[in-house]
Amino acid sequence: MNPALKYAEDVLGVHRVYDEANALNDKLDATLNLLDKAIDERRNMDTEIADYEMDILIAERGKHPDHSEAAFARHLKEVHHKDEQLKRMRHFRNAKSGEVSGHELDIEYLKSQLKVKVARMEVLGGYLRFLAVIKEAELKNNPANTDNTASTGESK
Repeated sequence: MNPALKYAEDVLGVHRVYDEANALNDKLDATLNLLDKAIDERRNMDTEIADYEMDILIAERGKHPDHSEAAFARHLKEVHHKDEQLKRMRHFRNAKSGEVSGHELDIEYLKSQLKVKVARMEVLGGYLRFLAVIKEAELKNNPANTDNTASTGESK
């Protein structure tokens, strides 16, 4: 193997950094999909809760038409508080909100890790360009070594 390639791979880890960045990008994509799914489920639960609360309101208004608006509002809060189905729905909705928050934090972490890997690849690219310029200058200054054996690692 060419010594320059061996150095780039073994010491600098050029492809390793690239592979790690690709893996992070794949994980970011998967986490974004999980976030999207959790947001959809939370949105659906919000709709179900609103519909269920409206059903309770309609049923209770029919049972207590004589209550004032303030008395009915207090009564409705009590009914909502005691309703087990509504409690389960809200608990599920809160769990989805926690899941959304967790995915958002994971996404921010993955983005920052990906930025670090991309910055590392940019630095490695600049360093490799620097080494290539030095090698090119070395070859220009030493015309006896124009067979490129040193740069390609091939033998005649």
